[in-house]
This record gives sequence, structure tokens and C-alpha cells, in this order.
Amino acid sequence: MKVAVYVDGSYRDGVATWAFAVFVDGVFKAHHSGVCQDRDSKAHHNVAGEIMAAGQAVYHCDKVGYTEITIHYDYEGIEMWATNKWKANKFLTKWYKMLMKRYMEDMIIHFIHVKAHSGDANNNMVDELARNELETELKRRQG
Repeated sequence: MKVAVYVDGSYRDGVATWAFAVFVDGVFKAHHSGVCQDRDSKAHHNVAGEIMAAGQAVYHCDKVGYTEITIHYDYEGIEMWATNKWKANKFLTKWYKMLMKRYMEDMIIHFIHVKAHSGDANNNMVDELARNELETELKRRQG
């Protein structure tokens, strides 16, 4: 069984959002999206959404029982912090690094970089999910 997870984030006007989609053997299984609630989101802009998407995706996959996944991402920090190739300096990146270390004890996680806006349908889908979540949240905040 091949589990592919696509992650993305979005940011505008102080709001960061995230989205992920799961495919098993090429078949769409699930997607989720949400708003970053941490206070560091403004400082990290879209990176907050990217990090949260990966964290939420791994949490979801663990709960479903997947033991090996491949995360497809367009922001390189998703892999670099998780694999200790980049030093985590801020609270959010340290949290992400610690979270991924914990999950990588019990789960095999591979990483594949996907160039943003390059025509990859699944990456485009999570990009759109994150943007839709952002638009919804911005409208909600406007009242």
C-alpha cells in the first residue's frame, strides 16, 4: 500500500491556513483543512500553514494506522526541519521538528518536493483547499 500525502499552507492579512489530502494507491481517501490558531502564525506567514499541514497530516495518518507515508510538499522546510538538515530556531519550527521526530520513531516518512504551481494536480488541490480555508476565515473575521 502506497500512502501519498500532499500538504500546503496559505497566508494573508495575518491569517495562516493549512490543508492536506491523502491518497492510497493513487485513490483519494481524505482531506482536511483549518486555520492556524497559534500566536506565532503571523511571524511565520505561510510557513505556519505549511508546518501545520504536515503536522496534521502525520497525526491523521497515525490515527488511521498508516505505518509508511510519503509527504509531498512545496516548501522545503517541511523536509529540512524534520530530517535535521535545517536548524530550528523559533518556537514553531522547534515544535514541528520535535513532532516529526516523535512520529518518525513509529512511522516511516518519506519526503518528495513538488514545485509549487507546476501543474501537479494533487498539489494544486491542497493549494486550493488552503486558499479556500483562508478566504472563508477572512470573511468570517470581517463579520
